[in-house]
Amino acid sequence: MEQDKNLLEIKGKAEPDMDAFQFCMRALNLKKGETGTRIYVDHARIEKNTLICTDGMRLHKAQIEGEYEDGLYRVLKFTKSHVILYKSFEIDTGGNYPDVSTLFEYEVVKELSAEFDREYSSSIIGITKVIRALPTEKTINPAFLLDLGQLFTFAICKEPKVVFTDGNKTAVIMVASMGN
Repeated sequence: MEQDKNLLEIKGKAEPDMDAFQFCMRALNLKKGETGTRIYVDHARIEKNTLICTDGMRLHKAQIEGEYEDGLYRVLKFTKSHVILYKSFEIDTGGNYPDVSTLFEYEVVKELSAEFDREYSSSIIGITKVIRALPTEKTINPAFLLDLGQLFTFAICKEPKVVFTDGNKTAVIMVASMGN
């Protein structure tokens, strides 16, 4: 039986790109029936050895080593050790996927580091550090920070966003205003 060339499967925690896929795909909206017409919130984007995923409030980007065809991939399976994607669309930055390059251009106001881990109390310290570093009346979704999954350097930006970096992985999280 011939393998479907649009099917992409990564199996096993030791797979070289598994960490990048795990990191990026946490930023997708994978709840069935909630995406409407915004294809980019439930499809992984692969372009020039870069994986990008977003839910509209945050964007995760990582470098990948494998030889994958550029395109937008629908998620068929996503677990800790198994990822299956299906190439659904070509990339069209004028239509189905917005140009996100400007999100990675920013003016740093303050730079710090913090650790985030779903299983340890150090996450609370990291979350507190990020929220306290934000301007007054601004906040960030703590669940987004837990999805980062490790130690990150972060930059509070002049624009309403926080940028987290760690080697070949970057996350941009939009900052929200706190209601009274």
